[in-house]
Amino acid sequence: MTIRQRISDAEWQARLDLAACYRLVARYGMADLIYNHITVRVPGEAGHILINPFGYLYEEITASCLYKIDLAGNPGNLTASQFAILARLCRNSGQVVRGEDLEMAVWGDVLVDDPDRLKTLIKRLRRAVDPLGNWIVLSTPSVLGYS
Repeated sequence: MTIRQRISDAEWQARLDLAACYRLVARYGMADLIYNHITVRVPGEAGHILINPFGYLYEEITASCLYKIDLAGNPGNLTASQFAILARLCRNSGQVVRGEDLEMAVWGDVLVDDPDRLKTLIKRLRRAVDPLGNWIVLSTPSVLGYS
């Protein structure tokens, strides 16, 4: 299912408009300023905005690649478990985080009888954070953990 099929017509139009705005800013040479950004409120969803993904040039922004976040910066499309994993990885940016540490962040001391529970959650998190597979957010550098 594409991102277009999962969102409202109003949000899709806002995404198209914002992507066009990014491209116009690039076209007129205003994208090389320091710390600039453009956001738009998501129609019908109080407290949510659309923002560009880190690392994209303004001329590369499309409606599908924009992220929806709340005003505190939390991704608007993540479950609590997915957000707990993402938060733990962000706090340990650039380091390998053991699977056991991620499990503790999500489930605590609760015994979950599914050996693939973390792999499944990571797979869903990857899809939620990067639905089009444009760039790898979570990597598995070795059997030791995630980064």
